[in-house]
Amino acid sequence: MNSVLDRLLQGRDVKLPSLPAVALKILEVVQKDDFSVKDLASIISADPALTAQTLRIANSPLYSPLQKVESIERAVSILGVNTLKNIALSFVILDKLKECEGSNFDYDFIWRRVVTSAVAAETIVKRFKLRFADAFVTALLMDIGVILIADSRPEEYEQVLGDSSLHGAAMVKAEQKIFGFDHNQVGMEFLKEWGLPESIYLPIGHRNEKDKCPPEFLEAVKILRISDIISKLYHYGNDFAPNMVKDLKNTLIKSLKLETAEFDSLLDDIAEKTIDVLASFNIPTGGMKPYTEILQNANEELSNLNVSYENIVKQLQEANEKAERLAGMQRKTNKELQEANKRLMALAFKDSLTGLNNHRYFYEIMDKEISRSKRYGKNFSLVMFDLDDFKPINDTLGHKYGDEVLKRVSRVVDKTIRDSDFAARIGGDEFTIILPDTKLNNAVTLSERLRIAIERLSYSFRAELKDKADLKFSISVGVGVYRHDDENESKEHLIHEVDMALYRSKKEGRNMVTIVTSEESS
Repeated sequence: MNSVLDRLLQGRDVKLPSLPAVALKILEVVQKDDFSVKDLASIISADPALTAQTLRIANSPLYSPLQKVESIERAVSILGVNTLKNIALSFVILDKLKECEGSNFDYDFIWRRVVTSAVAAETIVKRFKLRFADAFVTALLMDIGVILIADSRPEEYEQVLGDSSLHGAAMVKAEQKIFGFDHNQVGMEFLKEWGLPESIYLPIGHRNEKDKCPPEFLEAVKILRISDIISKLYHYGNDFAPNMVKDLKNTLIKSLKLETAEFDSLLDDIAEKTIDVLASFNIPTGGMKPYTEILQNANEELSNLNVSYENIVKQLQEANEKAERLAGMQRKTNKELQEANKRLMALAFKDSLTGLNNHRYFYEIMDKEISRSKRYGKNFSLVMFDLDDFKPINDTLGHKYGDEVLKRVSRVVDKTIRDSDFAARIGGDEFTIILPDTKLNNAVTLSERLRIAIERLSYSFRAELKDKADLKFSISVGVGVYRHDDENESKEHLIHEVDMALYRSKKEGRNMVTIVTSEESS
């Protein structure tokens, strides 16, 4: 009987991609009993592009190294051989598979899907300490059969892909009806021919038929199915989301013993890491956002609908009441008083120069965020920064140019933070950012993006000055986390900690981000 791949290619002038030479070398080395980490490092280091890409993802929030990884040898010591193998294999295999891109199939979409699945699988394995060493690369390759069928039989496969209601088991059933095989079988057989280990291709092949899966790979199948649902939740839009969220939450609570309160945090963590990894793979993010931000936007849209309805009702009421002159005049007076009060409130809480929140609003939000953190059991992060070498701008060019720098910096801050974050100018060239429901590593990532953006702004400003090109500015940043379960934590203590971290950034060279250390916490 012909194999699945033989039936796929029957009568077709199509060649399936071969395993890249560097991937073959990696697999040969790691399968030896006496191999050394230097053997793996030397293979990767011999390929400049692979080296650069591997170091880039090794430094991403997915692995969150405490120090910057600058060499493959360092990557091996920090990440371990298996993780480094998975990163390298992922890059070379994806690069090879991109040679298949020839039909009208939306490859960017499938790459976003599989990378999200891979990050979800890796994150779940790490968070819950599960046994699935090849989680990242297996999840990355679990839809490889879709790519191979779409490339080999594009016209026929459009019947499957054109029906947006087909997902999971329904999609497999449709493939079986049209071709006599499905993408899981194609992927399993293809990866087996490539020489990848059973721990990768068997969970892929049995993803939709657990009863035929060897017992030792059942947990891997469970992780693949969960990561696939998470990926669909982010990439199939509103038609899929309502039922999927409920089913996914129930699955995670039941199979992984996940606490209900951890659900949003886990999904946000996966989304934020995926966005960074997509950038490492040079794949468009497709506007992907963290789960809580999607919920917040949905709530804001609902609120806007309610406001619009209220405005219509109000307009009808005002139209009916215009006949009563005295009552109408009274209402007008009340409305003018309300608008005046709103303007006074804005002046009280907004910084007039930059348009950001002011120090009064910052301290008020800090109190609210601490109360919310204690109530819901979620930590939040605080970022504080000020401008380096700002005084020479005021002294040399005058306050007009100094004010312009502050306004431009504020615009960069506003573009960098999320809608749910709170930025404030608390005095002079000092700024703060409150990041609700945000872990330390994510706060550091945002701070680094902000630091780089301000540095670029400095170059642009210097180019405008021309004859004052020696003037420049950057930011020194401190970052810390409010821990709701720490009885000794307080607003004043956190602000002091982060301020001391900022001071260390200044002391150790400026233009850098420093996190709160244990010494500052003591």
